Amino acid sequence: MRRFIKPFIIILLTGFLVNSCEDDFFGNKSLEGQWGANEKSSISPPEGETFIVYIFHPEEDLSNAEIENFSGLGEEVTVYMEINDRTINIPQREYRDKNNNRFVISGSGIISTNFRKINLNYTYDNISFTAELNKQF
Repeated sequence: MRRFIKPFIIILLTGFLVNSCEDDFFGNKSLEGQWGANEKSSISPPEGETFIVYIFHPEEDLSNAEIENFSGLGEEVTVYMEINDRTINIPQREYRDKNNNRFVISGSGIISTNFRKINLNYTYDNISFTAELNKQF
């Protein structure tokens, strides 16, 4: 009996370590989590604006995701994204903030090969923005 305990513990620990290297529910291609954003536009300071966004896959589907606090607009503004491999499409849609202000957002982006960085280009109220998002650990 004792000779089975040591191999069992090694297998159990190996399984735990392999599983802990995966990201969230979806594995290493998941975008879910907290991201640090640096956003630049013609109306931002030269160094850009920094803020935190949260990305999640609402229907347990890697082909779409939603970003809370998009462009630093607050957690109640959630922007929808379509994902195809490492390409992001933000379809043109009208959104409202907590004060019921309306604005239109659309854009596109690229996800890095390790799924830890996203580069976005988008328009918000007819102003062009670029943003670099880095996954927080």
